[in-house]
Amino acid sequence: MEQLKIILAMIGLVAIGFAGGIFFHQIITKYKIEEARHITREEGFVHHLMRRIEADEQQQQQLEPILRKYGRQMQLVQREAIQKRITLVDSMLSEINPLLTPEQQQRIDSRLQRFRNRPFNRANPERSRKKENRKSVKDSLIRERMLD
Repeated sequence: MEQLKIILAMIGLVAIGFAGGIFFHQIITKYKIEEARHITREEGFVHHLMRRIEADEQQQQQLEPILRKYGRQMQLVQREAIQKRITLVDSMLSEINPLLTPEQQQRIDSRLQRFRNRPFNRANPERSRKKENRKSVKDSLIRERMLD
């Protein structure tokens, strides 16, 4: 009976460890995805590079205008790429829709609608701005300290 309790306790601990691992992996993955999205915006680009460079005060003053210039350009390139992908998808749909059944068309349309309504989607800038405005600087700093 004692061995059974020990075995069950060990199985329970393994299960708790497995569940905890999955949970924390999801949190870290979401953070990494958000960080990657943040870098595609001017402010995030500048902040990320300043952190990686570990520039002193004087260097920061010299680097900031340069990094901002390229951060704006990176942001524009990202938006253009998103618009091109949307155009490509729309073009593809115009070609494949005649070959699909109404049910298949509905499935693709609902999937595209969900994608275009995602808060991070630049094709829907209004939802994107709302999400960005909800984030606080304090929240970003806390996450940054946790993972650095």
